[in-house]
Amino acid sequence: MHRLPPEAAPLHCGVRTFALSLHATWRCRSSLRCCTSSWPIPVEPAVRRRIERGAARGALGLDEAAAGALPAADWLVQRSRRRWLATADDGRCVFLEDRGSCGLQRGLGETAQPVSCREFPRLAVIEERGVSLSLTHYCPSAAALLFDALTPLTRVTDAAAFPPQRAYEGLDVRGVVAPWLRPGVWLDPEARDVFELQTLARLDRDTSPELALAALRAGVVAASRWRPADGPLAAHLERALGGAEAATADDLTPAAAVAALRAIDACAPRGLRDAPVDERTAAAWAAADAAGVAPAWASFARPLRAWLAARLMASWVLWQGDGLLATVRALELGLLALRALCARESARAGRALDRALLTAAIGEADLRLVQRADPRALARRASAPWSA
Repeated sequence: MHRLPPEAAPLHCGVRTFALSLHATWRCRSSLRCCTSSWPIPVEPAVRRRIERGAARGALGLDEAAAGALPAADWLVQRSRRRWLATADDGRCVFLEDRGSCGLQRGLGETAQPVSCREFPRLAVIEERGVSLSLTHYCPSAAALLFDALTPLTRVTDAAAFPPQRAYEGLDVRGVVAPWLRPGVWLDPEARDVFELQTLARLDRDTSPELALAALRAGVVAASRWRPADGPLAAHLERALGGAEAATADDLTPAAAVAALRAIDACAPRGLRDAPVDERTAAAWAAADAAGVAPAWASFARPLRAWLAARLMASWVLWQGDGLLATVRALELGLLALRALCARESARAGRALDRALLTAAIGEADLRLVQRADPRALARRASAPWSA
């Protein structure tokens, strides 16, 4: 399997950005969820020096309440030779002011924030052609777009939410080999564009997310049989994906959904994993699924397909998995896990799936898929011995 750099590098201005159409209007609405989640935020050495200099001259602009939450010496916590932003007992970042602003950003500017803070909720893959971007819907303002942005699901260039003059950080694949069609066969840039655009077009159709993924899987399996005698790869891929249909799809059974959630959780470092779903909990979720999720599931086909489209854009599995089929499997795995989390939310609330519960489930799914899961482990989980 091809190797990728262990560290991501920033890509500065002057390049194109590519994003999902429904994310084009995103902007931070200060929900503060990212600032109150008790996350371990690593502080890069240059950022640490700026914070320490700012604190020494009183330029951080912290509210009295925020400044009193922890002594100045504990604004940065050292663990395993690394520095992390400190958090209060209630999970709030110590630099979060009562007025809802960031003391670091307000006092020292955005570049004084750790990279994790500057980039959230953006997800980026830095390519030769530019930067592919998506959002994690753990951010409530991003999640709202899945329901409220009714534009066709397609790819847009240089959207207002992702200006090309901004510096982005993420998975840097410049100068490395292209992703695989199947092991040993690389996708050229034109074929990769075809896969992305055809998949988005498939997800934009008025159908269930399960049928959309089943058709996509059939198309990818057919396309992956390509041989040079079949002609240009991009044209072959477009025919295979565009003409693929699926009459039926696998049922999202509660047992399969819980298994998928367990598999995704296993991709996270041990310290970030939730307690495994036990059989009693799984049974309660299955009952909630039958009573409150299954009857409402079809009514949310559009936001579910939009969520899948968001997980396709800037997909690290495309670059780290063993072919296009791994990318499709990752989407299938994510949809199954989301179904389990919908059942969890329905069971907890004691009511049928609605927008609020689905929004909570999507946020939790992205927390586990994007924030917690190790990308390489997730790519390995989605990859399998090739049998096309």
